[in-house]
Amino acid sequence: MRLQVAHLCLFLTLACGCKPEPSRIVVLGGSESRSPLLDALLTETNAVVRIKVAAQDLAGDEWRTHPKGGRCNVTRSGRASEIATDLLEGFPQQLTNLSAPELVANLKTFSYGDYGSFPDAAYYVYLIGNRMIVDEFGRRPHTELGALRSLRDDTREIWNGDSGGLFSVADLVRDGLLSTLMNGQPDGAANGSQPIRSGSNSTSSAPGSRR
Repeated sequence: MRLQVAHLCLFLTLACGCKPEPSRIVVLGGSESRSPLLDALLTETNAVVRIKVAAQDLAGDEWRTHPKGGRCNVTRSGRASEIATDLLEGFPQQLTNLSAPELVANLKTFSYGDYGSFPDAAYYVYLIGNRMIVDEFGRRPHTELGALRSLRDDTREIWNGDSGGLFSVADLVRDGLLSTLMNGQPDGAANGSQPIRSGSNSTSSAPGSRR
């Protein structure tokens, strides 16, 4: 699992690893964007120190020009992704002990129309953490997902990176319920996870930038 997380972090770094735009960074723990488990990973004392040190632009860092995000510090993004890999080790195992409502409660979301972004390691922790939660959600039986029917109109947007398509809590719940029924498993788990959808016109962009 650690290797899979590392590979995903590396892919994201190469695809969109750029220095964030400070004016577009959302303050962590904002009232509209809480994820108890993921927030806790980023606020541990050791993590805070590592993130602060890694978030500096150093003389030997490699910079590239990104079509959407401008000049990008790829080395700095690599440092951030390494921290995310370490912090998320064992996270999937934690999720297996949560109920479906608890999984939803730990997603990093924004109110509809208030989509934002995060800097450095937080970008990768929330992006990959959300995908892990969605994957675990897709393994839950229809009987458990039925408890979330009240969220079928929940417009909160699940954070999916700067270039990811919009995907709401309602989309996740409806797709999960439909998947279990379509697979003829009303009392069994869905056949695979419910991936966060990407918009057809989405493009890669830097952590912290907005489409």
